[in-house]
Amino acid sequence: MNDIRNKRSSLTVQDLQRLSFRCAAILISLEKCDYTLVHFLVVLPFEVFTPSVVAAGIETWTWVIMERPNMEMVIMCKVLASWFGTVKEGKGVFSASSNCDDPFYHPIGYSPTNKDEIDRATTHARWLLMLHTLVLQILFSRLKAARYCRSTVMFLIQRLVLRSARAHKLFSTHPLARELRYMFLLFGLETLKSSHLDAVDRLQSHYFRPPSVFT
Repeated sequence: MNDIRNKRSSLTVQDLQRLSFRCAAILISLEKCDYTLVHFLVVLPFEVFTPSVVAAGIETWTWVIMERPNMEMVIMCKVLASWFGTVKEGKGVFSASSNCDDPFYHPIGYSPTNKDEIDRATTHARWLLMLHTLVLQILFSRLKAARYCRSTVMFLIQRLVLRSARAHKLFSTHPLARELRYMFLLFGLETLKSSHLDAVDRLQSHYFRPPSVFT
């Protein structure tokens, strides 16, 4: 893991994908949850942080959750911690490398536009934004699955939304980031709506239980 973090690893993308699926298969076959394997299963895609590895990681997380629902809470905790790590380290949508500067702060230039430079900047911005877009998609799916029956997962999702909302000034200001920003806003509103419904359901079940419950 240190070699991957320090960009010294000789593993290819295919090797990392194969490693993630083997790790997921071992977790599914175990009777008890191995927290060390879960840690590496979730942290590895966030450390490499390329679209192909993150996509493979999401497939393995979904596979493990579907086969072993009791591991969902552990996986979501690790996803939450890794998401917070991207906020702290300025990765993906929280990176300032693709932020757009206000043109009024620059002198007027009459030189021709460099299309190659614009294309490189656009490709770089799409690459950065794709990473959190993929993670946000699985969070949407887990939100829909957990909103009525998994209060612990809902609590973790609420924490992620609140922590990310507090870091709104760190979101990329690139024009291509608008879709992801609106996607996160929709995700936050859906979380708030689901949290409200969950609270109402608990209140109603506590104060308006039928008499047969007490017998």
